[in-house]
Amino acid sequence: MMFMRKRRDRNLKTVTITPQVWNEMRRTIGSSPAETGGVLGSGDNGRTIDHYYFDSTAYTTAGTYTPNIDAVNKVVARWNDQGIRFVGFIHSHPKGNTAPSAEDIKYAKKIMEVL
Repeated sequence: MMFMRKRRDRNLKTVTITPQVWNEMRRTIGSSPAETGGVLGSGDNGRTIDHYYFDSTAYTTAGTYTPNIDAVNKVVARWNDQGIRFVGFIHSHPKGNTAPSAEDIKYAKKIMEVL
């Protein structure tokens, strides 16, 4: 699975998700109620999403996903020790919500400030 994302210089960058990660996301997030999610990692500096952690202990409601920061930080620390870079969060939305919410955008900007 390949996706295009814009870099700060507005050039497009191809990002590949391995079939294993894609299938695991489908098995967990894809088969769970809306507003479940996880963390994405890359062993090649962001070109390939090849690591995924399903955040099964997150705080969720019918309309919000709040990561379990303690659990996620432990995973990211372990990944860092293994040379795996944290590249983002993924979560599902209720049916009909096809764009990031204002809270999603706010949270993403906070993450980008510290990267």
